[in-house]
Amino acid sequence: MDILQKRGFIGPLRCPNCNLNFESIRHLMETCPLATQLWEKIEQCNRRSEDRMGDITETIRKWPKHPFQSLLLNSLWNLIPGFLYWILWKERNSRIFNNISRPIDTLWLLLKQNLQETLAIRNWQDTDLPESSQECLIMNTWNLDLSFLAHVKARPPTSFASPLTWSPLQTTHTN
Repeated sequence: MDILQKRGFIGPLRCPNCNLNFESIRHLMETCPLATQLWEKIEQCNRRSEDRMGDITETIRKWPKHPFQSLLLNSLWNLIPGFLYWILWKERNSRIFNNISRPIDTLWLLLKQNLQETLAIRNWQDTDLPESSQECLIMNTWNLDLSFLAHVKARPPTSFASPLTWSPLQTTHTN
């Protein structure tokens, strides 16, 4: 909305995700209460926090690339900002164009599902899995379904179980 306003658009300028502040990319992706809650959940799962710069370009640029020993955990870590920004953008558009808002728990499950499905497409080796107790704890906190690792001598064994299942979105067709 901040860009549209610069181009002469006159319309509602409040953030559709919180209805509290002026909508800008910075607000929508970093400082909106909805975004902040999701960022905090990510920090809790990863047992670490990263300074978000308030600007998505800076956040992505300064996001540590390999903060863990495990290749699997590093891959998960590197996927987080892009998927979170995508979910926040889609939620914004859903609220504006479809008048549908989803609770934060649903958005969190969508984030986890996207991460899980993306990790599942790679051919992992046993050396890619977390070995340290701290990294295993982080993976357990994410509670992702990593059953696709069954062919790998998983460490730790099967403690990555998750109740998440995939199902297609239900759409209604109107003629």
